Amino acid sequence: MRRQFDPDSRHHIKPAKAAVFVSICLGELFGIRLGYMYTDARQFLGKTVTVLMDRPLGSKHPKYGYVYPVNYGFIEGTLAPDNQEVDAYVLGVNEAMEEYTGTCIALIHRHKDDDDKLVVVPEGVSMPDEEIRAATHFQEQYFTSDILR
Repeated sequence: MRRQFDPDSRHHIKPAKAAVFVSICLGELFGIRLGYMYTDARQFLGKTVTVLMDRPLGSKHPKYGYVYPVNYGFIEGTLAPDNQEVDAYVLGVNEAMEEYTGTCIALIHRHKDDDDKLVVVPEGVSMPDEEIRAATHFQEQYFTSDILR
């Protein structure tokens, strides 16, 4: 399950880190996006990454009820602007997985939602933008986005 920012952890913060903690809290309170504190998803392009699935192929979305036709998960230890880990689609794998290590070949950058999605495939596999769009349409159809390489 995804870890979310824990406000109770402030009791264990050293004074040097207190300013960062205050910035994070103010950012959450006022909806301010403090870019320096989030993981830049672009750093994963072309890299080998491990995705932990919280929505494996065939599972249902917990809120909207649609079925995931691909494995969908996150990169542990990262922080996206939605205050959860950086999300990733795992494409080219046709079985439900708990964890998958592959290559990040692209990034889906949503225009009005700063929660970018990684596109991870088996090593050595390439995939045209049209194929990525088709595989992620079930969820990305509600957003305007660009595929970055």
